Amino acid sequence: MTGLMEENPEWLRLFKSSMLKYTTYDGKLYGLPFEIIFEALFINRDLFEKYNVPIPATFEELKDAVKIFRENDIVPIAYNSLAEGTYLYQNMVALLAGKEIAENPLHPEFGNYYKKAMSYMQELYRIGAFPDDAFTMTNHERNTMFLEKKAAMIVQGSWFIGNIPPDDETVDIVYFPYFSNGNAPPKTLIYGLGNGCFYISSETYNDDTKRDAAVSLLRFLTSKETAAEFARQTGMISCVDIRDYSIDYNALTGKAQILVNNSRQFIGPPDHFIDRTVWEEVIVPGIPYVLEGKMEIDELYDKAVKAGLLSN
Repeated sequence: MTGLMEENPEWLRLFKSSMLKYTTYDGKLYGLPFEIIFEALFINRDLFEKYNVPIPATFEELKDAVKIFRENDIVPIAYNSLAEGTYLYQNMVALLAGKEIAENPLHPEFGNYYKKAMSYMQELYRIGAFPDDAFTMTNHERNTMFLEKKAAMIVQGSWFIGNIPPDDETVDIVYFPYFSNGNAPPKTLIYGLGNGCFYISSETYNDDTKRDAAVSLLRFLTSKETAAEFARQTGMISCVDIRDYSIDYNALTGKAQILVNNSRQFIGPPDHFIDRTVWEEVIVPGIPYVLEGKMEIDELYDKAVKAGLLSN
């Protein structure tokens, strides 16, 4: 899309320049970023208050919270062993490794932090942090467990806000607890582009009968008006400049924006820097075996590397 944007510089100026780097490769622009996403720890604050549990700022405090909730028959963390459930694991990788290593699969220490994060996953599993049926639970069941107050915490993305009633004041969003021995500082946030990114196929772009229609549609989809409507209806954080629009965000979206504005470090989602297929077909299904001690951490990681984990 480089040539298209050079022909339409006013269109390019609609997008936050800091996000264009994520769709640029070798100096060429391949996509238009529309939505900014982040991952964080969602908590049922009312459960924390009921059982007098401090909101965890460190991993040690997270373990303390897990123990208290488990003693009171509340599932501490709504986790499942599907790809969406691994947002928990990804946050641990990011905060342990830090930005420089987490975003660079070729770094010599890259694998060590994936393994270290898995050892902390084992620790959480051993102290009862997860649902008893975590290995068979669907994503819907996992989310519902949190929304119905059967779980105290869940690691989710910004899009999860849309599942929470606008008038619900019991759910809050906080930074994932940091590790005292990690490379990332407190208030670190996994932050980047989600699926809200628009592209034009080469076949369409080079077809004189289709190109104009595709470009017109793309202009509409990435317009300020469209972005503002998405923000109104879903609380989306827009890559398109909509500062001129008055958006009546709900309270939780407002808290999310404060979280973003106060962050000390942004790290791209770890599964954006490695082969996604290997992540979903090797690592994700292998995690239950590691948690139960039926597979060694090194064995799973080596298996993933051999399958092409670092080919991205």
